[in-house]
Amino acid sequence: MITLEDVQKMRTAGIQFLIEPITVWGGGYHLLLSPEEVLEYIDNRDAVIAKHLGVSEEQYGLWIQSEGSVFCEATTKSGRRCRRRVAGTRSQLDLQDWIKALERGGYCSLHGVAL
Repeated sequence: MITLEDVQKMRTAGIQFLIEPITVWGGGYHLLLSPEEVLEYIDNRDAVIAKHLGVSEEQYGLWIQSEGSVFCEATTKSGRRCRRRVAGTRSQLDLQDWIKALERGGYCSLHGVAL
């Protein structure tokens, strides 16, 4: 098992801990982890990434799961939530735009007009 002391020795030797989490579709974003964060990342990477991005772990997880899409609030005839995107939005929104669109909510073009 790797210890904090091990990670600190690596850092002192010039080793940096750079990760490339999903923060925009297609990549291109890097986070530099502190020795303490390296150990946290091993146990719960999403929590460390969410903290760096200034959002909750739940928000980050939902954003990843939805692939950056905000879905219609309507219920279909079968009783399930509609899986179409809210009218006027696109898929693969960046995290902050996704949060704003999620807060606005809305409906797809079949069930109504976006709010």
